[in-house]
Amino acid sequence: MYRAQLTRATCLRILRITLVFVGMFRAMRLPARPAHGLVLAAAAVAIVGLVPSTAREAVTARHAMAARDAVAAWHAAAGREAVAPRATPSSDPNRTALLTTIDALDNTSHQVDMQTAYSQIQASIDPRSRTGTLTDRQGASEFDEIVANHRVWVRVNIDPQTNAQLGIAPSTWMSLDMTKLPPPNELPIPVDGSDPVDMPGILAGVTAVYRTSSDLFTGTIDLRKITGHNRPNAGRVARAGVTATEAPFSAVIDDRGRLTDFSINADSFDPALNVHVWFHSYGVIMSLPVPSGSVPAPDAIYTILSG
Repeated sequence: MYRAQLTRATCLRILRITLVFVGMFRAMRLPARPAHGLVLAAAAVAIVGLVPSTAREAVTARHAMAARDAVAAWHAAAGREAVAPRATPSSDPNRTALLTTIDALDNTSHQVDMQTAYSQIQASIDPRSRTGTLTDRQGASEFDEIVANHRVWVRVNIDPQTNAQLGIAPSTWMSLDMTKLPPPNELPIPVDGSDPVDMPGILAGVTAVYRTSSDLFTGTIDLRKITGHNRPNAGRVARAGVTATEAPFSAVIDDRGRLTDFSINADSFDPALNVHVWFHSYGVIMSLPVPSGSVPAPDAIYTILSG
């Protein structure tokens, strides 16, 4: 689940997100366009989340099994195999309940970690004050963003050679002139400090939902129907065929009905399409370190972040 394009031009244009980018950047090849993910700047520094702990892995395994079992049961009841289910009607109470689990992301401060096969993202978001911080890592490369008071700062570190080509210093925050970067653009956190994961876009692909227990939803998701900036790699989805139209997912909620753990399990057809997101620390007051001594971003950064 990623997007990225590299450039041959002097400003090294990079669009979309998440590739194995350092070697491609140095070779200056234009790769086939993938799709998905929180946008990483400057050389496709992709989606970030903390490496799951042993406890998280245990939870992931348990819910992945539950999702697979639920999907298998659905197929058995429907008398079919490997056939994409019809879209779940909007009136489905289970679907409605699932969608309400993300309401808190629009009105409550929280932290989020997201992991894919390629990269990790870690962010703190306060939608009430419209502020947020994000760190996106892929290997030794890193993209950082801070949003506060409708101002945006970024910091980019790819590798010494590419940093020099872009005219950036990896330890220096760069302020963005948002009149030069109108939407749609490739900022992971929008200027209004809203959800960088884009859970509504991910849940747009849900085709069947089951309330497995009071704190667990399972079901299927059509990877082709995911919208927004975390869409799956179109080429990988196409190669997966019909199996990509009914990937198992699981969603865990807390005792207040807020989403805490969401995963898509593509192990049966392409593990590179797996995604795992953790939401936590709801309501915790975040400390926002607004950069001091920042410099204006060079033109190359605007080229990289343009939509």
